[in-house]
Amino acid sequence: MTLTTGSAGGIVFRADRATTHLYYFTVDRTGSYTLKAYYDKNGDFNTIASGSGVSFTGNATIGVIAQGSSMSLYLNRKLLQHVQDGEFTHGQIGGVVYEGEATFSDASV
Repeated sequence: MTLTTGSAGGIVFRADRATTHLYYFTVDRTGSYTLKAYYDKNGDFNTIASGSGVSFTGNATIGVIAQGSSMSLYLNRKLLQHVQDGEFTHGQIGGVVYEGEATFSDASV
């Protein structure tokens, strides 16, 4: 992911358009990351994981490995955090950017 003008970017996964359930993993230019679970169209969510102090200049490889209730969050192939949450088990994936533009390339599922 390369943030062209955005302040943060990331991955949406296990998303269900009909229910608006999804996980949202983002990294911002200040070096903070967050994994949230969104539950409805009103924007209700829980923060599952968060951290700071990661090296992110706007260009990085981001990743999530989700197997069952286990999720591992990666930045530049380095494990940031491993968490457990079994709320959502399947769904769609996509890229996300805050306040601007980003380029996503070499995506794999």
